[in-house]
Amino acid sequence: MPFDKKTLVIPDKTVFEEHNIVVNGDVIVSDRSNVDYGIITDKRVFIGERVNTEGGISAKDDIRIDMFSVINGDIDGKKDIYLGEKVKVLGKVFVGRDLDVGDDVRIEKGFEARGWINIRNPIPLVIYIFIYLLELLRQGKSREVEKILKELEKEDEKIFFISDGFLFVPKDSFVGIHELRIKGSIRIGDCCRILGNNLVSGDVKIGNETEICGKIKAEGSIMIGEKSIVNGDIECGGNLVIEDECRVLGDVTCKKVEMFRSALINGTIKAENGIRFKTPEDENMREKIERFALGVDDVENVIVD
Repeated sequence: MPFDKKTLVIPDKTVFEEHNIVVNGDVIVSDRSNVDYGIITDKRVFIGERVNTEGGISAKDDIRIDMFSVINGDIDGKKDIYLGEKVKVLGKVFVGRDLDVGDDVRIEKGFEARGWINIRNPIPLVIYIFIYLLELLRQGKSREVEKILKELEKEDEKIFFISDGFLFVPKDSFVGIHELRIKGSIRIGDCCRILGNNLVSGDVKIGNETEICGKIKAEGSIMIGEKSIVNGDIECGGNLVIEDECRVLGDVTCKKVEMFRSALINGTIKAENGIRFKTPEDENMREKIERFALGVDDVENVIVD
């Protein structure tokens, strides 16, 4: 499933705890989103405009929060922290290095900073520039990237590249304790634990050995990786693919189900186009066809096997 700005991306080993989301990688929360958790990461945090979080933010690198956002908790940044105009922090701010604040910023319980404190308009967030540059690089359009960087250098702007594994919350999303509401698709990595029901207007792709504690309802298709568990019903407008040794502890409603015999559905199945059981041989053949398309194998090897 291709990445776009409407896709909620959850990287490998992300854990939704009772009050916090723990991430290994950068965290990007787009404008006008609500997150009913705190955020803990070993990298950086970028918060867009008019974002509300119900918990604090802790990062081992920089934290950047754009204008009119509200953080209902403490902010703990081991490096620099940037707060845009009219940001409200309903807790305390701990800064490992420098603190930049814009006009009319309110910090309820004060702050501690080891470096410089600058009261001015901080460097603006360029979240979408990050994503755009990353997508251009993936498409091999290095000349366009160089052109953009040169233009930004002329304006004395700074570019910060995001990490390979990152949490991305699209605009106008709701990430709640009881449910996630996304106006797009969801892509979840391996070895994650996600709490709440998932209401999605696009597709859902779940990695291997991931646990979903809630139901999934999507307008598109759903793919569940190997040894993953869904503790709830699944309903989708497209097809459902269930890989080896998966468990679905609820009812299933979709157009068509493709699943391994080792997978378990502990509920009723309603699939208007039926059920197809997959085998390891099917997967091997699919991989060989893909390699052949890339020019790795020859025709004879594909036919004989």
